[in-house]
Amino acid sequence: MQTPRNRFISSLAALCACGVMVLGASAARANPPTSLQSETGRGLSLGSGMRASSISTSALAYNPSAMPFGRLYHVESTADYSPNTDSLMLGAAVVDSLTSAFALGLSARAMLDQGDDARDGYDIRLGGGLPLTDAITLGVSGRYIRVTAPASLRTADNVARDGDPSVKGLTLDAALGIHPSESIHLSLLGYNLIRHDSAYVPLMAGGSISFNLGDSLTLGADVIADFDTFTNTTVQAGGGLEYLHENRIPLRLGYLFDSGRGYHYMGAGVGYNDDKMGVEFGLQQGVSGTNDTRAIVALRYFVH
Repeated sequence: MQTPRNRFISSLAALCACGVMVLGASAARANPPTSLQSETGRGLSLGSGMRASSISTSALAYNPSAMPFGRLYHVESTADYSPNTDSLMLGAAVVDSLTSAFALGLSARAMLDQGDDARDGYDIRLGGGLPLTDAITLGVSGRYIRVTAPASLRTADNVARDGDPSVKGLTLDAALGIHPSESIHLSLLGYNLIRHDSAYVPLMAGGSISFNLGDSLTLGADVIADFDTFTNTTVQAGGGLEYLHENRIPLRLGYLFDSGRGYHYMGAGVGYNDDKMGVEFGLQQGVSGTNDTRAIVALRYFVH
């Protein structure tokens, strides 16, 4: 027969065991990692990227159908750092939309394993964009990616198809741009069209619209559906505004909502460009559901 003291100890032990089980279940249901696009300082600061108005290296990363715009030849290097996971990515890109009507771009980046929560690997992207008419552009980019997930994600229930989100292989992005006027740009976007059952490269599709208000102000919004990361289709949506001061200093502000994870982010950025060189800084900060911080710094050289 148990004494009151023994019954209390038994009850306390059972309660602790239940707590451990609940914590273990919570860990198993941890949110999956976010997709790995070749984000730029501009795109990061504008929330969801304001993809319809992308040019140069941002077009290569988000919207290859926009690569023919801008008439630029850029070489760029980037450093991308997330202090919460101690993740560092170093990259370089070149985009030529000046030499011919068919714009070409190449980018590569390395993901350096800085800590227990950081992934490591690399990806290489080759993209091209072509104007079919004055109002329609088409773009495609192929991407080879190899990423090893941190150990904490290789055994968790973190993707719709349960398992290690590490990925290795080739995937494909495609985009269609529709430009009714010089002030209005629309894009239909598809990402990771070759599927790998990984949260790092989920199948995604959506659209973007942007408006140029005069020569200095651009507004835009994006809605991107994610078909793979969670059991049900989720959405990433947001928008931003970009003000170009004296044709040299871009000032940017943006917002992003991730419905699958329940995360809200704010973004901000600034840059400077002259006839030969440019520098760009973008910051993204979680404001609800997460406190993740991410920053990208880019240095750019104008070949022409």
